[in-house]
Amino acid sequence: MSDFSAAYADCRLCPRNCGIDRRRVAGFCGETDALRIAWSGLHFGEEPPVSAIDGSGTVFFSGCNLGCVYCQNRQISRPQAPGTVYTVTEAAELFLKLQKAGAENINLVTGTPHWPSVLEALREAKKRGLSVPVVWNCSGYETVEAVEALNEFVDIYLPDMKTTDSGTALRLLRVPDYPQTAAAAIDRMCRAKPPVTVPLYNDRLGIEHPLMKQGVIIRHLTLPGQTEDSLAVMELYKTRWRPLGALFSLMTDYLPSPHLPPPLDRKPTTDEASVPKHYLEEQNWDDCFFQESETCSRDWFPDFTRNEPFPAGFSRQIR
Repeated sequence: MSDFSAAYADCRLCPRNCGIDRRRVAGFCGETDALRIAWSGLHFGEEPPVSAIDGSGTVFFSGCNLGCVYCQNRQISRPQAPGTVYTVTEAAELFLKLQKAGAENINLVTGTPHWPSVLEALREAKKRGLSVPVVWNCSGYETVEAVEALNEFVDIYLPDMKTTDSGTALRLLRVPDYPQTAAAAIDRMCRAKPPVTVPLYNDRLGIEHPLMKQGVIIRHLTLPGQTEDSLAVMELYKTRWRPLGALFSLMTDYLPSPHLPPPLDRKPTTDEASVPKHYLEEQNWDDCFFQESETCSRDWFPDFTRNEPFPAGFSRQIR
């Protein structure tokens, strides 16, 4: 790399500001300066304007700059996570391969620990013909400076907004500054990428389907025992980001792990899931999204040791 290689020598790539020389040792994210990818392929389980008809060309990166105790992708987010090292040129070739396979977009999941390398790969891929939109699928815990750099290459942002409460953030995410830091990053995303959606006609099904070309979808996962927090996140979206054109995706498909303390060791109750859903319905946001909790089971935990880590029909690896 040329423009960003020095960033790994004194790592300030995320709001943790570790200052670690990642050319020599791993940072909090568990990653060195090696660009590691855990899985890639076509993914059909994203929000409809992202997956659209032919699927999202999804690339899951290894490592994570958060430490969510309830992580749903813990297999690839923790230190010593599985992953294959890619050069910048190999990553660019992967993006082009996904586009050739029919991907509606290139969906980069948890690329924050690697973003200088990812931007170099995108620059190379675009020079070689990458033309589909690029999606930055992240936890929301980004620096404004990173978002500014990403804006040159990213068309669609899919950030989480996990909580508005610093105490909850410290307890569950291990970073007390998450609420204000994520909010500032999402502010910048929304102002940089106003929504652009085009109709996409599915010849096979004979229906028209929206395809997002640019914009922001803010995601929130409802957790057991955190109903009020979910309502606070939705109220923040209503007053701060919906006026800027961002969409909202409410997920109630939380999957617990047996090692977690109560109440995180169980799924949200019917009441816990229904309260934020009713809020969404009362707002009449028919352009937003809701994922039903009854669709999830233990089988939905992705297993990245398999070629197809997701349930049948929700992904397809490209060889």
